Amino acid sequence: APWLAAAECPEGCPRRCPTQAEVQSDFVRSNFDIAKFWGTFYEIAFHDSTQPSAWPIKAACQRSVKSQHPGDPKNYKDLFSLNEGPGKGLNAVCDLEFNLTDKP
Repeated sequence: APWLAAAECPEGCPRRCPTQAEVQSDFVRSNFDIAKFWGTFYEIAFHDSTQPSAWPIKAACQRSVKSQHPGDPKNYKDLFSLNEGPGKGLNAVCDLEFNLTDKP
């Protein structure tokens, strides 16, 4: 429904998804080091309509654990989790895999 699409996009939201080059800084493009990519990361602020912070979803404590894929050097694993739902919520975990490329 058209009204739903408008509700999902706050004011100032782009009308299309930007390309990687449009959102990546020159510094990252020039200095990216895959060895520093692995580890645990927490989102301390987000703007993502797939993780709504309003009741009843109340998404919080987003965490991403990035590691080299144990069986495929051309991929990496991202164990993404967040807490969601009323009360103390439930932990939702997504075991994701992504391709590695020569472009940071």
